[in-house]
Amino acid sequence: MSSLPHVTTIDNHYYFRIVVTVDLLHYFPTTEIKKSLKTKESKTAKLFAISFEYKVLQAFSMLRTGSPSTI
Repeated sequence: MSSLPHVTTIDNHYYFRIVVTVDLLHYFPTTEIKKSLKTKESKTAKLFAISFEYKVLQAFSMLRTGSPSTI
């Protein structure tokens, strides 16, 4: 699997991890978002990660533009 910037493995399980940028920290209780992709398969993890990254970046964009009610 080609390396994805927000995917990490722990004990052969794949996780999505992204740092919350400074401008959005007041919206989140932690400095990073970490979610299990619930798979040991690299291809499945890649698909889940791409989908989850899109959703997270879309949410970040909405928070920056002041429209969090549409998340």
